[in-house]
Amino acid sequence: MTSEDRELQEQVQDEIQEFIPEYNPEDFEGLNLSPQEIYFAYLNVKYNDAVRAYQEAFGVPYKTALAKGKRLAKTPKMKDATMILYDEIWQEAMAVLPIRLMRDLENIRSLNIASYMNGDRFKYPDELTEEQQLMIEEVQYQTNNKTGETILVYKFPNKGSVYSKYMELIKMQKETSKDKESTATDREAAEIVQNIFKNIGAISENK
Repeated sequence: MTSEDRELQEQVQDEIQEFIPEYNPEDFEGLNLSPQEIYFAYLNVKYNDAVRAYQEAFGVPYKTALAKGKRLAKTPKMKDATMILYDEIWQEAMAVLPIRLMRDLENIRSLNIASYMNGDRFKYPDELTEEQQLMIEEVQYQTNNKTGETILVYKFPNKGSVYSKYMELIKMQKETSKDKESTATDREAAEIVQNIFKNIGAISENK
């Protein structure tokens, strides 16, 4: 490994550990990934956008990233790396996020499209439970060019976006915790100062 690769590996490790403190580069041993590929896997999860991730990880123009980003994301080794990151993000989310924040995201993560189907067509809204209806982002009507039949099509949230959102929430939670710690420290300091002045006042009165 060159000094540049080592430097990038350390940079990637520091960046990932902001979200996943337990992350270790050895997690990817056996996948034979370069530091750029590990960085790509991380950014792809973070942005849920393979083109943007490739452009940033490899420092290439948009057109090059457009041609190579999605292709790389679909390779077996990159899918394995993504699953490793998914698992670590999930574990961190479980450790630091309130359950109420995770409930809706977990519904998306466990979304089963088959439960919306009736044979080869989507069920009509009145055939769905209220919970299922809430999961639908958009309803479209398309015409079958051969039969002229109107087909109902549902648009669902992207499962990959769940992990991106978890990363945002983890970062937000940690920043909020830091603010709380800082506020608590400031309050303690103010109380100490106040007590010092009280003591000085008491000493003056005794004199």
